[in-house]
Amino acid sequence: MALVFDTELIDPRDRADAVATAVAQMSAPAHMVCDGDGERIESRIEAWDFGAVNVVRARITGFDLTRTTKLVRTAPAGAMEILAMHTGTIRHRQGDEQRECVGGGLFGLDFDAPYRVGAPHSGEMTAVVVPVERLGLPMETVRVGAAQADLSPLSALVANQVVLLGDSAERLAADTAAPLLGEVCVDMVRALLVSAASGGRDGAMLPADLLLTQIREYVRRRLADPDLTPARIARAHSVSVRQLYKLCAESGFRLEQWIIGQRLERVREELRLPRNRSRSIAAVAQRWGFRDSSHFARRFRAEYGMSPREWRNT
Repeated sequence: MALVFDTELIDPRDRADAVATAVAQMSAPAHMVCDGDGERIESRIEAWDFGAVNVVRARITGFDLTRTTKLVRTAPAGAMEILAMHTGTIRHRQGDEQRECVGGGLFGLDFDAPYRVGAPHSGEMTAVVVPVERLGLPMETVRVGAAQADLSPLSALVANQVVLLGDSAERLAADTAAPLLGEVCVDMVRALLVSAASGGRDGAMLPADLLLTQIREYVRRRLADPDLTPARIARAHSVSVRQLYKLCAESGFRLEQWIIGQRLERVREELRLPRNRSRSIAAVAQRWGFRDSSHFARRFRAEYGMSPREWRNT
């Protein structure tokens, strides 16, 4: 999928309705009013599939878009977007949050909460649309994070990556690894939402589910570090080791066992890669934090029912 919509191909008398229909298809049903009419309405929308993720690039004249409570109830979308502006200005309101986004910035939009979005003039933008269920986050985290996405320290980085993705989407979507890139986008959006939702607060002040999500993300980024300890994890999240263990216990989450399982899975994946054929199994295991090769081999067999060498040779 590439070109979805271009007003140059549509009779000027039908353009306003056609733009509204195209925008609804790319996001969620909403009431849309375009600035001007007839030939003054100029819009172009392109969209590409990256597995579960959609990337939408649009150039749209001034508009006002409203998704009401009734539309949310009757036509739920189950998705949200992170939208990065190339040029122009967008004003958006969702819940109690009202923001203005200009070129180089971004904002998040939960399609299943009422919102109003408007642009006084034409602008160009790229959006990454993600199914909420793929984020694996509590809805409160998604909604708070989306509303405050521009306040995250990650916002400039994510905005830049979304724009770059839109610039190269035609070529990237044709690659066999496009679905994998889509999963990277899910991870990126998840990190942005968690960062924005936390608002820089101390870990002890965060809701338990959000803090646990942050801890998992922190650990995933540092699995290769053999010095990743509960004390270090607790310190990074401004909680005591006792609070960390209490949080994990209340959530039925065995931290050390989960870390070992994550590391075993990384080693398992790497042992099957052709480029690692010349590397020893011990070196690959050490790369993912296993200092003791005997302990690694025992845990691998217990997890997968075969030795690392047997797995590599299957």
